[in-house]
Amino acid sequence: MLQTFKDIGDFVAAVIKERTDPATLSGLEAVMPESAFIKLINWPSVKVPGDLAVIAGDIDPEAWWARLLVWLSDRFYESDHDLVVNRPSMYGGVKRSGKAVVSYHKGPEVNHFRYFENQASVRMMVKALTGKDLEQEGFEPLTKPTVDVARAVVSRSAEPKPVVFVIPGIMGSELQVDDDHVWLDVPDLIFGGFKRLRIEAEKVTATQVFARYYGELIQFLAQAHKVLPFPFDWRLPVEQEADRLARDLWIEYGAARQHNEPVRIVAHSMGGLVARAMIARHESLWR
Repeated sequence: MLQTFKDIGDFVAAVIKERTDPATLSGLEAVMPESAFIKLINWPSVKVPGDLAVIAGDIDPEAWWARLLVWLSDRFYESDHDLVVNRPSMYGGVKRSGKAVVSYHKGPEVNHFRYFENQASVRMMVKALTGKDLEQEGFEPLTKPTVDVARAVVSRSAEPKPVVFVIPGIMGSELQVDDDHVWLDVPDLIFGGFKRLRIEAEKVTATQVFARYYGELIQFLAQAHKVLPFPFDWRLPVEQEADRLARDLWIEYGAARQHNEPVRIVAHSMGGLVARAMIARHESLWR
């Protein structure tokens, strides 16, 4: 039994090591959204006409041995999946000129080979083919999944909790210009997108911290805290973002004080400079 699990582990480790080599696993490379091949196809400036409705799924078995096998496959995909396609790929693709919506399914019977068999997913397929206003039919807008951060910041309880601000390091916040996600979109940057992030550029917004690097920390803190990620525009003077942090801190401190709960800060790298600038410029708040 132990030898069997060791062999499985060695196999999975070997697959994970080779998964980004198109010459070795070309078929699987084609469904990895971070691959160079897919980034080339899904050119950021291209839009295709029409609407898009996605049926997405995540297998969630009940048996312990099945959970173990899915956990091993999770290490390969680095995300949720339906045994064949990982979830970020389900939410990717070329931009549409019309609406893009998704219906998400999760459970022990959900996998890549049963979408046309499970009643829930079949019902949504029929709605996608026959409905007009799909958001009224139970679909949600198709947006880039940020499950690590998004799930963590939603309170699981109505009870008061300590508050913690998570401030990422330099370049650890995603930036968009208007509705174009520039940082970090590699093809966009290679072909001149970085110029749109010049200091005097307008309509630049820090949208979220990078879930890939801070998601697990936020999930851990969320077990005992109300977590507030603080993405900031790392191009700007530290003092400017420190003042914005102070405004958010004042709001949360006022609410937390009513329940005698503390407000904490976890800051990484340049995020620490933002926090220290806030302390220096807003002494009464810090006291």
